[in-house]
Amino acid sequence: MYYSVMSKCQPITEGLTWATEQVMPPSNVAFEAERVWNVIVSFRGQQIIVPLQPEDPVSVCSEFIADGFGADPEFTKVLHRGRLLDLNVSVNEQGVRDGDKLLLLASSSAEVFIKSFLNHDI
Repeated sequence: MYYSVMSKCQPITEGLTWATEQVMPPSNVAFEAERVWNVIVSFRGQQIIVPLQPEDPVSVCSEFIADGFGADPEFTKVLHRGRLLDLNVSVNEQGVRDGDKLLLLASSSAEVFIKSFLNHDI
């Protein structure tokens, strides 16, 4: 028994629609929540691309950089357009958008300890 290939083919326009539906995810709220933003963070003269979700707190950004460079996330500050960001609030709520540039300021825990030690009278 032979089957005709032509009988199972679809017109090109229908085939493209089907292919697009298979490749393109549906645009719904669940997909939007899973979207990842790439934020450019300047730290110690380098620019690093940090992947963030819009709902992530800013502390995720400082922890990402601190892990790679050995800085303590407890002693970091993040600036966006000259404004200090709250580490516990999401990036989306503080006006940060995909592709924005942030500045990370950090001190090592040893540096903070030495400065606090020098400021105390013995």
